[in-house]
Amino acid sequence: MQEQQPIYNNKVGILTKLFMASSVFRLFMAVAAMLVFCVVKRDDLSAIKWFVVVFVAFYLVTLVFDALFFAVISKTSNK
Repeated sequence: MQEQQPIYNNKVGILTKLFMASSVFRLFMAVAAMLVFCVVKRDDLSAIKWFVVVFVAFYLVTLVFDALFFAVISKTSNK
């Protein structure tokens, strides 16, 4: 009897899917957090603007960090 091969033998493919899934999940969570804050502070437009600016900056920094992290991991897993 022959042993079944996994669907994905390629670690890079798995890492790519993991990175994309985590990025999409982070995007949905960021949008949800911003919407909740906007609903809670709907009378204070200045606070909403500052929150959105800081939150988007934080989101982009973490996105760049994750992209670099997964790039390094994928390079080391190919060896």
